[in-house]
Amino acid sequence: MAVGESYSSMTVRIPIHIRRAAVDGPVVFVTAALHGDEINGTGAVRQLIQDDEFQLLRGAVILVPVLNLLAFDRHSRYLPDRRDLNRSFPGSRNGSLASRMARMHPATLSPHHRP
Repeated sequence: MAVGESYSSMTVRIPIHIRRAAVDGPVVFVTAALHGDEINGTGAVRQLIQDDEFQLLRGAVILVPVLNLLAFDRHSRYLPDRRDLNRSFPGSRNGSLASRMARMHPATLSPHHRP
């Protein structure tokens, strides 16, 4: 999913993995690395993605191992614009880089809301 652009104007895309059951049900969003320097959860999310025995009976799970890719690549809590993505939700289309990324993240999207 394209969520924004880097300081060099390259499109930033975060990988999203979705598991769906055959039967409708609740949707759970699991993510890690909202702050780029908090990386412990990335391994847990990757394990879920790679676990062939992880099967759903109903509903869906959206798995995002690294939510804040720009901060993760810099080993920093903050985006290059020195803003904290966590403090930028729900975001805005025309705001700072952090605000635009927050607006585009899967956590802010619903079937009825598309930026």
